[in-house]
Amino acid sequence: INMNTNTTLKIKHIIQKNSQAKIKNLLDKCHDYDIATTFEILSEDERQKLYKSLSAQKLSDIFAYLEEPKTYFDELDEEKTAEIISLMDTVDAVDVLKKLDEDDRENILELIDDESAEEIDTISQYEEETIGSIISTNYITINRNDTIRAAMKKMVAEAAENDNIFILYVLNDDGTLYGAVDLKDLIIARADSNLEDIIKTNYPILHVNDLIEDKIYKIVEYDLDIIPVLDENEIFVGVLESDNVLDAYQEELHEDYAKFAGLTEETDIEESIWSTIKKRVPWLIFLLFLGFFVSFLISGFEDIIITIPVLVFFQSMLLDMSGNVGTQSLAVTIIGLNEPQQPKWKKVLGKSFLTGVLLGLLVAVISFISIFAFIAITKTTMVTGQPFSYPLALKVSGIIAFSMLVAIIIANLTGILIPLTSSKLKIDPAVASGPLITTLNDLITVLIYYGLATLLLSVL
Repeated sequence: INMNTNTTLKIKHIIQKNSQAKIKNLLDKCHDYDIATTFEILSEDERQKLYKSLSAQKLSDIFAYLEEPKTYFDELDEEKTAEIISLMDTVDAVDVLKKLDEDDRENILELIDDESAEEIDTISQYEEETIGSIISTNYITINRNDTIRAAMKKMVAEAAENDNIFILYVLNDDGTLYGAVDLKDLIIARADSNLEDIIKTNYPILHVNDLIEDKIYKIVEYDLDIIPVLDENEIFVGVLESDNVLDAYQEELHEDYAKFAGLTEETDIEESIWSTIKKRVPWLIFLLFLGFFVSFLISGFEDIIITIPVLVFFQSMLLDMSGNVGTQSLAVTIIGLNEPQQPKWKKVLGKSFLTGVLLGLLVAVISFISIFAFIAITKTTMVTGQPFSYPLALKVSGIIAFSMLVAIIIANLTGILIPLTSSKLKIDPAVASGPLITTLNDLITVLIYYGLATLLLSVL
């Protein structure tokens, strides 16, 4: 939790200096997140004072923001803990329970009311990466055969216990979703009007077994606060709320960043050293052996390196440029793969090839001029046993610049083909990225660079 220091200190001061009644009055006006950030700087006695001052409902909202709730639940008895968890949104309750010890979790579940326990059990059965694992039971439903008056009466009766009252979901008698009604339309409808007239039947839906990462961009496209979720039998089981979508979206970004960096999974800055090492080592070892292979390839061109030693001087420049171009192309491709409307990849490949040619030509021309100027000014020895000459400088500069052109074209295509192929093979494209694509581009660039130099050696 990131702490706003001023707000945190104000809340701490309120707890220290006021009675329980006044604490409740003052903190009811504070955002739950701000109160949650205060927990780690309060003493246990101060937190106990806070627990006694606030209602269980307020505490349930606060505990939902805590990253390590177990520490603070240990300060409460099991009955109080069970009451707080039962009042949480079901998704938050499931998340909190996962962070508790198994024995504590079982004891608390026995104390939670049957309805909440059943909802928690239902959501817990879904795999973590599916939509079902983050659905909410915070919604209002009406029957397709209800009248306007009956629908309004049901909404008023359930509004106090539900936050999501702006959309009412219309169900058939068998529990399947028929459509949805906007609260605004329900309010302005005449009591004798037909409910059917204000039902939107063509409404976006999700299914419990849909993968979050596959649907997250579709969800964002609809720009809805809540979306209905159905089970495999098309029965309405809950809704997906925008805040849970945002949380899932952030987790997906964190996972992709981790994969781009060559981590087996997301790591946390506060994790233990050993835990961090375990996540980093697999890719590092794999990349280490790829690096060995690159070095082995370079050693195979020993003759050309001995003949034209100046090639080694400009090797890192080529490797850097091909790696940068490949990474740029990779980033654009992964963004395209995540778009709801997939681009025409044949057209994209053609465009990428042309882009690579133009970029390569531009960089190659600049490289040729720069390298020739450098060699001419420094009178660098280029070919073993041959004195410096301007024609020779032109030839060596041309070899390096031409290698740069070919390397950039291929690196640009590689940045598209690797993630695109990974996607077709049902492998996360983000895995085939970052350090991996950089190392592969190094491998390809070394082959191009020294291979072309060997082929063109006869020209010298």
